Amino acid sequence: MNCIYQTTGHMQCKTYDSMLALPPDIQAARALMCIAIFLGWLSCTVSCCGMKCTTCAGDDRHAKAGIALSGGVLFILTGLCVLVPVSWTANTVVQDFYNPNVPLQHKRELGQAIYLGWAAAVILMISGAVLSSTCPHIERGGYRRGYIGRSFANTRPSAPDPPKPITTSTLPLKDP
Repeated sequence: MNCIYQTTGHMQCKTYDSMLALPPDIQAARALMCIAIFLGWLSCTVSCCGMKCTTCAGDDRHAKAGIALSGGVLFILTGLCVLVPVSWTANTVVQDFYNPNVPLQHKRELGQAIYLGWAAAVILMISGAVLSSTCPHIERGGYRRGYIGRSFANTRPSAPDPPKPITTSTLPLKDP
């Protein structure tokens, strides 16, 4: 939609007649945002499958770590797919604002949606980085993470000490 201010002070807006009549930057932004929506759904799904509390991939810790790592990478890609169109639109707005050849009616300022888009992109990339960095690294000795202590969760309780034989006769003996 393009809006212009009339000399009478009224604003007149004209909608685009066709989806193909949009400027190329808006078409590219729309495509990237649709890709970002799909990647966001996919990254949430993959990350949920990589959690320890799910039964996906069984009890294989290496497979779950790989699934969580791929979920983190997908979050980073989603953040980039959001960042590109938001920054591109902000760049276009700023260039048009400072361009003396653009009429005053077509000059726009950065709005709240641009800042929300930047915040969403940063949050997506930070969450992807955190999810990817907390993924345990596979070492030569096997899966190791954090404090390595003895686990008492699945051990049998130890049996009580067997009774000890009486070695001294503290009891009176019976006479037959």
